[in-house]
Formats: sequence, C-alpha cells, structure tokens
Amino acid sequence: MPLGDWINQFEVSTNLLHALKNADIFADDLEAVEALVEDAANGGRLAGHRLEDFANYGRVKGNVVLTTMHSSKGREFDVVVLPGLIEGLIPRRPWERTTRQYQEPARPVLGEDRRLFYVGFTRARRMVFLIYSESYINQNGYLVNLGRSRFVTEIGAQLADS
Repeated sequence: MPLGDWINQFEVSTNLLHALKNADIFADDLEAVEALVEDAANGGRLAGHRLEDFANYGRVKGNVVLTTMHSSKGREFDVVVLPGLIEGLIPRRPWERTTRQYQEPARPVLGEDRRLFYVGFTRARRMVFLIYSESYINQNGYLVNLGRSRFVTEIGAQLADS
C-alpha cells in the first residue's frame, strides 16, 4: 500500500490530529504529526514510498538514522552515538547573569535530562559511543568549560563497579 494512502486512512480512522490537539501532554508531537499528514495528503516526500518501507525504517542495513533522543524512544539500533555529552549541554545548566556563572540545573530539569540521556543510551543493541569533551563553544562564541557530562561519569562508575 502506498505510505501516503495509509497515513491518510490512519488519520481519518483514528482522528489522531483531533486527539493530539485536545491533549496538552502531546503538544510537542502535534506539529510533527500535522506535517506528516499534510505531506501524505499533498503527495510530498512520502510519494512513491510504501508502508513496508516506513515499517522497516531504521532497520535496513547500511542506513544511518539521525534522530533526537526524544524521537528515539521505543526504537532500537545496533549502534548508537551520543554526541555533545558536556556539562551545560546535557544536562542543561542555566546561565545566571547577575553572578556570571552557570547554575546547577533545577531538580525537574536534571531529572528530565537524565531520563532523556538514558532513553538515548538504552537504544543500543550492541554498542554505544559516548562523545564528550571538557568544554564547548556556546552560541555567543565563548568557551564554556564545565567538564564532561555527569551522566558520562555515572555510566563510567557503574561500568567500573560491574
């Protein structure tokens, strides 16, 4: 079955867009689903693809899948590469203008960033590569030197204990 046809039928039969619009917890996903449904309806990038192609996406040998930690949830890959594991990026640390320092993340932010890290980390079936550094250049061109992410340190400690 053509993928665009299947997406259109699925949306009509489930009324997915309506459900997402009325559920605040899914607000982040609404824009992506709207774009997918619009693309399917207008014969966009999905034209020429089959449902089978979509179902096998990310499982075909020789493909590289670039995704976010958010959208990797529920998926698995033979190899996962997690770049940018630098304190201040993951976990996020807010800049405090008055003290001119990066602050410790708030407990809820730290918990969410830890959960996202572990979602990404646990997508690997065989290998995971953690790419980290002691510093990075921020969007204003300044060197930020907060060290590697505490999550990398935690994983290292867990591996050393086992």
